Amino acid sequence: MKKKKHSQSTDFVPHPRYGSAPMPSHVQGVSEEAILQCHWSYKSEEIFPESVLMADTSKQNFSIFPRECYVDIRKTCRNCQRPFLFLRPNKDTGLKCCSFT
Repeated sequence: MKKKKHSQSTDFVPHPRYGSAPMPSHVQGVSEEAILQCHWSYKSEEIFPESVLMADTSKQNFSIFPRECYVDIRKTCRNCQRPFLFLRPNKDTGLKCCSFT
């Protein structure tokens, strides 16, 4: 498996509430490999392991493939093609083109 380089760039579109940098969670003892195993999509995403939060899968009764943890993810806006961080707080809310609403 090819290891992804984690961007420390500040070229992300700034979120009005959460900024433009990964949000460290200070959770200890979770390896990057363990994070990549938490959800099938993480292997194809640029993730920020320092932002990991463990999830309560018992509350995810709507999910076919429960997400065992959440991390901040680098995404690209489909409309304007600018990079932004899909932050853990946004997981519950939808986003519109760089307006984060």
